[in-house]
Amino acid sequence: MKQYATVHRHIRWLSVLAAFFLLQSGGCNRPGQDASEAAQASGQSTAEIQKNARARYAKVGVAEIFVPPGDVPRGGWPVVVWLHGDGGAREDVRDFALISVQAGFAAVSVSAPIRDDANGGWLWPPQMGFKLTQQYLVAALAPFQEAADLNLGRVFAAGLREGGWYAMLLPAVFPDFYAGALALGPVPFTDKLPDAPAPKDRPLAILLSATDQRGSLVAAHFRRLWERSDVPFRSELIPPEQNSKETWILTTLELLDWLDEHGSFRDGKFRSAAPEYPGANLPRSSP
Repeated sequence: MKQYATVHRHIRWLSVLAAFFLLQSGGCNRPGQDASEAAQASGQSTAEIQKNARARYAKVGVAEIFVPPGDVPRGGWPVVVWLHGDGGAREDVRDFALISVQAGFAAVSVSAPIRDDANGGWLWPPQMGFKLTQQYLVAALAPFQEAADLNLGRVFAAGLREGGWYAMLLPAVFPDFYAGALALGPVPFTDKLPDAPAPKDRPLAILLSATDQRGSLVAAHFRRLWERSDVPFRSELIPPEQNSKETWILTTLELLDWLDEHGSFRDGKFRSAAPEYPGANLPRSSP
């Protein structure tokens, strides 16, 4: 097992990403609510809602990146992007981002784009908002596309709860962008599970509590899809007597090593100019 101290870069973008995604999602109080609806519900003007969201982005930072120090492997460190659950923020996945560094990944944790006033956190786009989520994540990675120590041709999606659900499906929707995925206790946005073939050479790992009955059904469904397409799949259950944060962290480290072994390789180029990813055309800030 590789052990690395952590080099930590904290990004504070002023309003570039915030402004873009407020235009897309309205700086919502609830999923699907645009800025004008939010204004009517809260008594604030649309401009005030957008200003408040931009101010919070500037305060907490859109993303954090953790990079292993020392000798950089040929092509750069592979990258894992961590997505938190609904109503949370990137701080919720910080420990998992840190353990990713020990597995030999650069880890980027990202706060979701939609403001959640009820819980004081952030929401991912409701239901099947994969395109908006992908735009957002590409924009979050764009400032690093010139970094020589990162391999943005080998990006893995990872997430917790609702973030885990998106992490599972993003490689299927955008297989040219992701090398594989890891989901921790994924919570689906819908009762209708996909039945499409698994993306070729995109391994999937799922970690669940043994008492998570719905998650177990989701894992069994995706196992069938991945094995039917002969794509590497792995799921692990944590028994109740071992259900501690330490167990989750250590098992995550093991699964990241597995993903690194089975994940696909690409040419190392950051595909940010494709029309599916307009978010990457935003002005870039230096990390």
